[in-house]
Amino acid sequence: MIAYFFRRLLLCFAVITNTAVFATDLREVELLIESGATVLAREVFDREQPGFENNPEQWLEWENQRIKLYQYNKDWEGLIKRLRELPGWVSEDFRLWALEQIARAQIEKKDTRAALKTLRQLIWSYQKDKDNAILEQSLPVWRQLVIQAYLVAENIKDAEIAMLRFQQDHENPRDDWNAPVQQC
Repeated sequence: MIAYFFRRLLLCFAVITNTAVFATDLREVELLIESGATVLAREVFDREQPGFENNPEQWLEWENQRIKLYQYNKDWEGLIKRLRELPGWVSEDFRLWALEQIARAQIEKKDTRAALKTLRQLIWSYQKDKDNAILEQSLPVWRQLVIQAYLVAENIKDAEIAMLRFQQDHENPRDDWNAPVQQC
């Protein structure tokens, strides 16, 4: 606990004095974000995120946290751009997670037409591979996002139709419509 306090104090000092910070682990970058030093956190990401080829698992952890930084800053354009430019070697699960985050960002930007297109792509990926458990778990979330997109667009009629479809597909719908961002 004391070490945690001193690390936070050091990070705050670095922010105040504009000193370069070298994070030794991802938790330190999280502390920068929590302290509001998001510009500094982005610099640390750019400088210290491990390469995928050296450690794919660690790269994914850092990339998840980087996306949270975009979300924290409400930098929807940056998030969409970053996730649209994923390297070809990322897993299909990560790619689907990324598309979901893009759809969420598009809804936040009130670009519901683009969000619905992205969500259609996700839902069709489930239709192609119904045996995939991850896709089956994600489908209700994607359907909820479709409803949210229609509501944001104030398209009540289509939102009602989407809700009926959701109820037909999911006999026991989840109560938590504002599910936290899932990590891949």
